[in-house]
Amino acid sequence: MEYNTRPEKISDSGSIPGNPDINLHMNTNLSTDNNKVPVGNVCRIEHQQAHRDFIQTTKPKWVMVDIIHARRFLRKGRDSSWFPDETNVVTTSTVSDEKLELWSWERERDVVKEFNPNAHIPTDYAVYGDDSFSKRFDAVKNCMQGTLWMNNEIGDEVEILPLIKGFTVEERDLCYWVIDEIDAKMGVFYGTQYWSRGGVPLDELKHDLSVIGDEVTVPVHIIGLLSENYLRKMPEWVVSGSGQKWRRVVRPRECTEDEMKQKFNDFESAVNDACLSK
Repeated sequence: MEYNTRPEKISDSGSIPGNPDINLHMNTNLSTDNNKVPVGNVCRIEHQQAHRDFIQTTKPKWVMVDIIHARRFLRKGRDSSWFPDETNVVTTSTVSDEKLELWSWERERDVVKEFNPNAHIPTDYAVYGDDSFSKRFDAVKNCMQGTLWMNNEIGDEVEILPLIKGFTVEERDLCYWVIDEIDAKMGVFYGTQYWSRGGVPLDELKHDLSVIGDEVTVPVHIIGLLSENYLRKMPEWVVSGSGQKWRRVVRPRECTEDEMKQKFNDFESAVNDACLSK
């Protein structure tokens, strides 16, 4: 089946059961040498000159590129091989809703296969707490159906990291079933929306991640959190975070290469320690 846009609903005849029953033990035995799963500091970057200068100068262990900017890299003849040998790349489908609606699964797959990252976070769908349960459940189901499809399409070339979505355990169980089904090494939680509400919602975010930790079977990456102080307060199964705080620390448009290297090395070490020493 071909989709010009993302499908509104996946039939109940699909391969995801309605109420999966998962009861496994969490495995958080990850190493910073792992080049398939992001551990510690992950710099979210865009295809712009200052970001490219930063990457080539500091050679971060991990960077995150959304599918829109991955396509921009490709249009300039740059796939993941453009990045330094020391840098691993994870792509993500977590973009704004209005942009997300323009991306079919096939289009996303084609960009990911051509860009060839180490890992990919696939087929995001918007899920809002004020939506009805049935609407949220369908959105999570679509996201997970897309995750299974993307895993089958890409195979072993790219590590698939499923999103963990939903406001109830019934919704999140779909994600846990898929994590188990594809033997994923990590789940991904989208935390950016917590900060868009204003304030510093650390208690709420920590509570929600604590609930997930009682349910999930793998370590968790959080998108939208790259503060070493805040990451240190997250549950121990949160082993990596991504964001753009590096821009405020490194200031690539203002600092010399030596200054960038020193500032970033200190920052990356602090974030890695916050993630892995809890």
